[in-house]
Amino acid sequence: MAKKVAVVDPTLCDQAPACILVVVCPFGAIEQEPAEYDFPGFGKPVTVNQDLCTGCGKCLPFCSTGAISLVEKE
Repeated sequence: MAKKVAVVDPTLCDQAPACILVVVCPFGAIEQEPAEYDFPGFGKPVTVNQDLCTGCGKCLPFCSTGAISLVEKE
Protein backbone atom coordinates (compact mmCIF):
# COMPACT_ATOMS: atom_id res chain seq x y z
CA MET A 1 0.00 0.00 0.00
CA ALA A 2 1.36 3.43 -0.96
CA LYS A 3 1.89 5.96 1.78
CA LYS A 4 -0.29 9.04 1.71
CA VAL A 5 0.74 12.52 2.75
CA ALA A 6 -1.07 15.82 3.14
CA VAL A 7 -0.61 18.54 0.55
CA VAL A 8 -1.86 22.12 0.50
CA ASP A 9 -3.38 23.86 -2.51
CA PRO A 10 -2.11 27.44 -1.98
CA THR A 11 -4.83 28.79 -4.29
CA LEU A 12 -7.50 27.55 -1.85
CA CYS A 13 -5.67 28.46 1.36
CA ASP A 14 -7.16 31.59 3.01
CA GLN A 15 -3.75 32.34 4.57
CA ALA A 16 -5.22 32.96 8.00
CA PRO A 17 -2.43 34.35 10.21
CA ALA A 18 -2.84 31.63 12.85
CA CYS A 19 -3.98 28.53 10.98
CA ILE A 20 -5.49 25.87 13.27
CA LEU A 21 -3.87 23.13 11.19
CA VAL A 22 -0.50 23.95 12.73
CA VAL A 23 -1.92 23.06 16.15
CA VAL A 24 -4.01 19.99 15.25
CA CYS A 25 -1.25 18.04 13.48
CA PRO A 26 -0.02 15.53 16.06
CA PHE A 27 3.29 15.14 14.23
CA GLY A 28 4.18 18.80 13.73
CA ALA A 29 4.18 18.34 9.98
CA ILE A 30 2.11 21.43 9.18
CA GLU A 31 4.07 24.65 9.33
CA GLN A 32 3.33 28.32 8.72
CA GLU A 33 5.63 31.32 8.57
CA PRO A 34 4.62 34.19 10.89
CA ALA A 35 2.18 36.68 9.38
CA GLU A 36 3.05 40.30 8.75
CA TYR A 37 -0.51 41.43 9.65
CA ASP A 38 -3.23 39.88 11.82
CA PHE A 39 -5.99 39.73 9.18
CA PRO A 40 -7.21 36.87 6.94
CA GLY A 41 -5.42 37.03 3.62
CA PHE A 42 -2.33 38.66 5.13
CA GLY A 43 -0.83 35.48 6.53
CA LYS A 44 1.24 32.93 4.72
CA PRO A 45 -0.09 29.65 3.29
CA VAL A 46 0.61 26.60 5.40
CA THR A 47 3.09 24.03 4.15
CA VAL A 48 3.43 20.34 4.91
CA ASN A 49 6.75 18.82 5.88
CA GLN A 50 6.48 15.59 3.88
CA ASP A 51 9.14 13.91 6.03
CA LEU A 52 7.03 14.36 9.18
CA CYS A 53 3.56 13.76 7.69
CA THR A 54 2.19 10.26 8.31
CA GLY A 55 -0.96 10.71 6.22
CA CYS A 56 -3.23 10.26 9.24
CA GLY A 57 -5.75 12.79 7.89
CA LYS A 58 -6.48 14.44 11.25
CA CYS A 59 -5.97 17.84 9.65
CA LEU A 60 -8.60 17.39 6.91
CA PRO A 61 -11.78 18.27 8.85
CA PHE A 62 -10.17 21.42 10.29
CA CYS A 63 -9.42 23.16 6.98
CA SER A 64 -12.45 25.37 6.36
CA THR A 65 -11.46 26.11 2.76
CA GLY A 66 -10.66 22.54 1.70
CA ALA A 67 -7.10 23.52 0.82
CA ILE A 68 -5.56 20.40 2.33
CA SER A 69 -5.91 16.89 0.94
CA LEU A 70 -4.19 13.53 1.05
CA VAL A 71 -2.31 12.19 -1.95
CA GLU A 72 -0.07 9.21 -2.54
CA LYS A 73 3.53 10.05 -1.76
CA GLU A 74 5.78 10.03 -4.80
